[in-house]
Amino acid sequence: MLSQWWAHINKGEKAPEYFPLFIRPSISTWSHESIKGAFLEVARKYNLPKDIPLLVFVDGYDELASSEKAEELPNLVNHLGLGEVVNAKLIVTCRPSTVRASELESRFSFNRKLETRHFLPFKVDQLLTYLKNELFWDDVLHDEYKKTLENAESVRTVLRNPFVLNLMKES
Repeated sequence: MLSQWWAHINKGEKAPEYFPLFIRPSISTWSHESIKGAFLEVARKYNLPKDIPLLVFVDGYDELASSEKAEELPNLVNHLGLGEVVNAKLIVTCRPSTVRASELESRFSFNRKLETRHFLPFKVDQLLTYLKNELFWDDVLHDEYKKTLENAESVRTVLRNPFVLNLMKES
């Protein structure tokens, strides 16, 4: 999506349907208290036109620090200041255990609408292809890791988690 916006800005190509807006990079302290009204701050900071369709990302909701009990946390849409925005969608990432299923709608619904998606762990072939491409492995190294993973179930299980796989890549 960002590359499509880049092509639109620089080459005059058709604009994507939504403009991506990431909340976390603009917040100095990642807490429930500090994100109150954060959408309005970010929109003002970047001087976004009011009529632009937005795709707002809150990545790492489960990592927000809070002095409040989980049951007392407000609806995220209203808390961010998105409640009155008509042309926006909100994508929130968090671990499934962060919010009880019975609280999902009250915590995350936007204009009384909520869709949830769950990402499944990678298959071994997917994670090996990812690592080969990201770390520029040759076929020999790829095959060595494949053999190692075939013989190490606990390592294989842990690396199927996208977060852990990224940590391995970064190390």
